[in-house]
Amino acid sequence: MAEAADGKAMPESEKKKEQSLPFYQLFSFADKYDIILMISGSLGAIIHGSSMPVFFLLFGEMVNGFGKNQMDLHKMTHEVAKYALYFVYLGLVVCFSSYAEIACWMYTGERQVGALRKKYLEAVLKQDVGFFDTDARTGDIVFSVSTDTLLVQDAISEKSIAQVRTVYSYVGESKALSAYSDLIQNTLKLGYKAGMAKGLGLGCTYGIACMSWALVFWYAGVFIRNGQTDGGKAFTAIFSAIVGGMSLGQSFSNLGAFSKGKAAGYKLMEIIKQKPTIVQDASSDAKCLADVHGNIEFKNVTFSYPSRPDVIIFRDFSIFFPAGKTVAVVGGSGSGKSTVVSLIERFYDPNQGEILLDNVDIKTLQLRWLRNQIGLVNQEPALFATTILENILYGKPDATMAEVETAASAANAHSFITLLPNGYNTQVGWERGVQLSGGQKQRIAIARAMLKNPKILLLDEATSALDASSESIVQEALDRLMVGRTTVVVAHRLSTIRNVDCIAVIQQGQVVETGTHEELIAKAGAYASLIRFQEMIGNRDLSNPSTRRTRSSRLSHSLSTKSLSLRSGSLRNLSYSYSTGADGRLEMVSNAETDRKNPAPAGYFCRLLKLNAPEWPYSIMGAIGSILSGFIGPTFAIVMSNMIEVFYYRNPAAMERKTKEYVFIYIGAGLYAVVAYLIQHYFFSIMGENLTTRVRRMMLAAILRNEVGWFDEEENNSSLLAARLATDAADVKSAIAERISVILQNMTSLLTSFIVAFIVEWRVSLLILATFPLLVLANFAQQLSLKGFAGDTAKAHAKTSMIAGEGSVANSVAETVSLAPEIIRGGEAVGSVFSILDRSTRIDPDDPEAEPVESIRGKSSVIALIERFYDPISGKVMIDGKDIRRLNLQSLRLKIGLVQQEPALFAASIFDNIAYGKDGATEAEVIEAARAANVHTFVSGLPEGYKTTVGERGVQLSGGQKQRIAIARAVLKDPSILLLDEATSALDAESECVLQEALERLMRGRTTVLIAHRLSTIRGVNSIGVVQDGRIVEQGSHGELISRPEGAYSRLLQLQHHRV
Repeated sequence: MAEAADGKAMPESEKKKEQSLPFYQLFSFADKYDIILMISGSLGAIIHGSSMPVFFLLFGEMVNGFGKNQMDLHKMTHEVAKYALYFVYLGLVVCFSSYAEIACWMYTGERQVGALRKKYLEAVLKQDVGFFDTDARTGDIVFSVSTDTLLVQDAISEKSIAQVRTVYSYVGESKALSAYSDLIQNTLKLGYKAGMAKGLGLGCTYGIACMSWALVFWYAGVFIRNGQTDGGKAFTAIFSAIVGGMSLGQSFSNLGAFSKGKAAGYKLMEIIKQKPTIVQDASSDAKCLADVHGNIEFKNVTFSYPSRPDVIIFRDFSIFFPAGKTVAVVGGSGSGKSTVVSLIERFYDPNQGEILLDNVDIKTLQLRWLRNQIGLVNQEPALFATTILENILYGKPDATMAEVETAASAANAHSFITLLPNGYNTQVGWERGVQLSGGQKQRIAIARAMLKNPKILLLDEATSALDASSESIVQEALDRLMVGRTTVVVAHRLSTIRNVDCIAVIQQGQVVETGTHEELIAKAGAYASLIRFQEMIGNRDLSNPSTRRTRSSRLSHSLSTKSLSLRSGSLRNLSYSYSTGADGRLEMVSNAETDRKNPAPAGYFCRLLKLNAPEWPYSIMGAIGSILSGFIGPTFAIVMSNMIEVFYYRNPAAMERKTKEYVFIYIGAGLYAVVAYLIQHYFFSIMGENLTTRVRRMMLAAILRNEVGWFDEEENNSSLLAARLATDAADVKSAIAERISVILQNMTSLLTSFIVAFIVEWRVSLLILATFPLLVLANFAQQLSLKGFAGDTAKAHAKTSMIAGEGSVANSVAETVSLAPEIIRGGEAVGSVFSILDRSTRIDPDDPEAEPVESIRGKSSVIALIERFYDPISGKVMIDGKDIRRLNLQSLRLKIGLVQQEPALFAASIFDNIAYGKDGATEAEVIEAARAANVHTFVSGLPEGYKTTVGERGVQLSGGQKQRIAIARAVLKDPSILLLDEATSALDAESECVLQEALERLMRGRTTVLIAHRLSTIRGVNSIGVVQDGRIVEQGSHGELISRPEGAYSRLLQLQHHRV
């Protein structure tokens, strides 16, 4: 057993060792121009690096010129002038070589990184869909995968912000804040350790340096007293050796960057080298058919998703889609209907069997060409975070404006687009089109498919989100579009596919029936059973409705043919202009100012210090440490200059006595440095980390207090807010704690050096003071260039010019002044932080006197108003005779259960998603809620059961499965008011029938607002309200409304019956 264990351990350890690239492969993307730049930069670096030993050689000779010629002033002046001129020449050489070093390496680095990023993105986009199901999430592609607690806490914050409507609906703000707070406590402890490590590291570095100086000065004194060398040569040897050692140490410290680069490069190169199982590139083997007829055939296909290989979706599955015909695929939720679409698109390849297009295996066809022949409209329309026009143009990038408008008109989208503030230039939102209703998004997706004009059309519940009037018009357009094309329609609503050429019924991964609607009805098989289920739902009047006619049990239903749900005023400030080129193609020019500047508020420094008030004892200790650290530089420089003088003593005994004295001063300074730097950095890190933690918690709390309309703003999308939460708070820490630390240290160094200099020799000090601006400017330029070009490289370079007090002063001032960009960046971060903290939300969860915001219109808007996601600009929303603006918002939302049209799930387990509905829910309660929502059987059949992860935004589940989990969550909440926004739209007939019964049980004794397009689902409700253009045009029971033949409800009903 031990041997077996060792055998297993060995490959794992070897694998870990191999998780990095060979060094030379980091330059894999360098071209000839990059090679020239790297050679030039390396030559510049060699010359620049050689300049310091040459400087000390010349300086040693100049010191000898002073020391040996004290009796001959003329010769001293001549020697000093000669070497001063050499310094000028050396300075020019350093100027040009250092510029060549930094500029060449910087430029080639950016070029190679740009090429690497391009290759990486190309490789990611070439991967098949299975790669994203198993190996990656959206965030993992943009940011490298890491278990760092910072990334975990950022993920929690972004998850909460992205699903803010669900968080608000379930009053989950405190849950999100609590989870976030727990994680940032871990970061706080790490910050303390980092501060201690930094203090000890710097202290030990200076301590060891001081003790090294002590040793070499003592030993140099021995050589000089023995006549083996002179002061200048000793000085040159000492400085060359010590600076060489420091340079070597700094080089070793940068080896970590190489290791990180090799490890990061390995991950990137693995993705770049990874060959997708479904290859997109055109190859000699890949074919393009000269003429596409459109016959599609599945032959003995066996398939399981890569993310769940042990769950077989299809087993020996066969089906034929004849050219130019429309075939509908129907079946239960999760039966594999949408999988048919994914396999035709070659998002996945079957495990066994073949999929043929015109008797040619699609695996042998060029993938890009194949997908160009196919138009797809998904069940959940995917819109990009850009304008409506750009979204439609995605179907045909070179289309003219006339073609776009024609496609939009055919999809019944043109009329509502032209009513928007910016028409086709309107942004559709930064959270997957959140600023449009479900029907509007679906119509844009259909327009995109129409513009593509494909040979094969795949409609995956394409009209599920449309109301009766829109569906009728869009269906007519789709009927025209389907003529002469092979069309595969995936549908739950059997009324929409009665006129298709063929219907295939799928159950448990097999085709159990095929035929026309009439043929299948005559068979009285699976299809007929599905029809009966839907008719049972559509025609059944709820028994004994009077039992539910209590004061709070009125069911209302809203319908709209024109829902214009613009949920934010931000769109009015976003404009894109389009110009038409000579060839009629469109070019987009953005006029949007997306980078909103947030100046730091007046008095922000005092406010931040107040936030840090609990840590004031640590702040005082840190300040004392900074002041103590400030004395180290001047002491170092003063003792060093005195040692140079000691080397020219004529009396050996006096030289020995003074040497020992200064050696002990150096040793003491070394020990002093360890203590001073530890106190400074440890205590300031406590101050800074606590400030960061406090600010992050306050920011997330402030973000989760804002009204939903604020999240619709372009600059407030979840990714940007999570980034601000992560980076701005950290920048505030660096702008306050770390900057105070460095400024105190350097100001102490400055004052001490000036005082000592003027005491020792005021005339030379005045001369130095005259050249002081040049010294500061030179050091400032160096600090900025190092920070600008290479991030933290400046910290790695030691202050090698501390040979006299004035040099120390110049460097200290330069370092302090070079903090200006950091302070400015910190100021911008402060502005960003306080813009969130100081914003007064228009709908305050704790303040009943909330200000009203812009009005909205549409069916789903009714629910948004009841949930107080928005407030009306005029009028009131009343519950039990009370204006909801007078009610505590969180307690109101606790009484409301919401199931949205597009279910919002978190990237967690199924259990966690259901349990979100009730704090402290037990496993038994979760399972009972799942049974009521008809989801328990499906979940229990999964390998990991309720522990199964649903993926990012529920991507691992079908639409119906997601909806049932969302309904189970609402069932668990047990609310007084139930809001159902097309809650059963994604379910098949059988599941809907069972679920409808569960919903009816749930609705008893509750006020229920039901938003529906499918009028058959609401015939037995107490009251139906018909909304058109933002107004109630009719209200009454189903029987009352159909008694008015010319009424709006009757017309809508006729439209749906006409479709049937």
